Amino acid sequence: MENMENFSTDGKPQVSESAGLTLAGTFILLIAIAVSAIGIIPGLIDAHTIATGATVQGTVVGAKENNNRGRTSEEVQVTYMLDGDTYTVKEIRPINRGFAPTDIGETVTVYYDVADPERATVKGWEKGLLTGIITGVVFLSLGIILTGNGLYLTYKAKRLDKDEVTS
Repeated sequence: MENMENFSTDGKPQVSESAGLTLAGTFILLIAIAVSAIGIIPGLIDAHTIATGATVQGTVVGAKENNNRGRTSEEVQVTYMLDGDTYTVKEIRPINRGFAPTDIGETVTVYYDVADPERATVKGWEKGLLTGIITGVVFLSLGIILTGNGLYLTYKAKRLDKDEVTS
C-alpha cells in the first residue's frame, strides 16, 4: 500500500509537502552561493594578481606530494626576495594531469601584488575557476528545480483547496 501520510484522504498533495521541497531548494540555493564563492574567489584573486601585479624570480624550496582519492598533487613552496625581504608563496598544483613534479631549486616566475607583496602566485599554478563554477552551477540547478517544484506543488495544493471551497 502506498504511503499516504503526505496526502489528504482523497490523495491530493498537502501544502506541508510542497513547503518542505521549497525550503530544501532554498537551502541548496544558499549552499550553491557559498560553494561558488569559496571555489571562485581564490581563482579571481590569483587572476587579478597575474593581470595587475609585478613579477620576480623565485626559487622552489620545498615540494611535498599528496595523494587524495586518486588525485596526485603537490604542495610547493617558493621563496622570492623584494627589497631585501624574503617572502614565501605556497601553491597546491595537480601533477597527474600533464604536470611533472617540481624540482627543488627550480627557478619560477612569481607574480605578486605590489601593494601587498605577501599576496603572490606562480603563473600556471594559480587556483582555477572551473571547479567552483561547475559545482556552483550543479547546486544552483538542483536548488532551482527543488524550489520550483515546491512552489508549483504549493500553488497546486492551494488551487485544489480553493476549487473545493468554491464548488
